[in-house]
Amino acid sequence: MNLDLLFQLAISGFLLGGVYSLIALGLSLIFGVMRVINFAHGEMMVWGMYVAYTILLWTGVDPFFSFLVSAVILFFIGYLLQWTIVNRIIDFPKPCRSFPSRNGDGF
Repeated sequence: MNLDLLFQLAISGFLLGGVYSLIALGLSLIFGVMRVINFAHGEMMVWGMYVAYTILLWTGVDPFFSFLVSAVILFFIGYLLQWTIVNRIIDFPKPCRSFPSRNGDGF
């Protein structure tokens, strides 16, 4: 096996593990603070990737700049979803909080 390929696979594995750990950290933070099970982290991550890719294609700017712009856009989308959906779910009784908590965002 080529040493460069092995090094590239190791770096890719560490980066993918970092993404998984950020998703798990966000899920545990939301559940720990608000006691709402929020499964929308994956959808929000995909939305962010699509927004960054679209900005990159339409404007041709640096990919890191498109990630910064998409982070700002996704902040406002997340705030809007928090304000319209999650704040209403917090008022539900405890057994009912987990099911409707943004399971349908992917649709």
